[in-house]
Amino acid sequence: MKKLNIGLIGCGTVGLGVIKLLNERANFFNKRFHADFAVKTICDLDIQTKRIPPGINAKLTADYNEVLNDKDIEVVIELIGGTKPAAQIVLGALRKGKHVITPTKNS
Repeated sequence: MKKLNIGLIGCGTVGLGVIKLLNERANFFNKRFHADFAVKTICDLDIQTKRIPPGINAKLTADYNEVLNDKDIEVVIELIGGTKPAAQIVLGALRKGKHVITPTKNS
């Protein structure tokens, strides 16, 4: 089974919900996509107070470049508020050949 490494940027309410969903529905995703989705790195400005769910063995960082420059991360989920630096993050991830998941942004 293929392992798909994910870098999550922005770990607020939505980010924590994504982590929880990936963790709770792991068997469904394994069967449906024949892949193991693993959150490798979590980036947030406030990594000191984040309550990451048990069982998540991800690296914590406040520098999104650690996610973008990690060759093992194939998918970047960008969940920060606003458009700056979100656009810079998304474009940087695409330039590195990574897949990107991002919510709709209004400008």
